[in-house]
Amino acid sequence: MKTSKVLLAFIGLIMLIMSFVVIYALELQKETAWNIASTLFVIGLPFFLYGKFPKREKKR
Repeated sequence: MKTSKVLLAFIGLIMLIMSFVVIYALELQKETAWNIASTLFVIGLPFFLYGKFPKREKKR
């Protein structure tokens, strides 16, 4: 169960970094903010899905 907690913490860290980057980028350009936000979201999504739906061992 320790692995799932680490993944959840990592997900939270990604969301925090994403929010700060978007806030910083909004002052530069709106397009840059959307690009960075979408990129980080796409990177963070697999980790979120992996944490929510862990891989199941295949039973043969």
